[in-house]
Amino acid sequence: MLLDTSVLFPLFFPEVRSSSVERIVTRLAPPSITALAPLELHDAISRAIRDRRLDVTRARAVRVAFAESVAEGMWRVIALSPGHLARAAECL
Repeated sequence: MLLDTSVLFPLFFPEVRSSSVERIVTRLAPPSITALAPLELHDAISRAIRDRRLDVTRARAVRVAFAESVAEGMWRVIALSPGHLARAAECL
């Protein structure tokens, strides 16, 4: 299963959906993200800072926790080719 930022963000920043998302993700072996997921997560974190839902100190902690999870192999990171991006654009 391919996960996007709507799933990643609640894993690293507690919110109402966090426990439900965590239960789903722990059942996947391993969960998959695209190579764009780190960029998308940083965008979501920046929006949370601007919306004052997240302070800068906590934002850094979320970024570090995510980077560590990637380095530890928690995620299957799927590389994207120009063909993938073209197909995604067609779907939009």
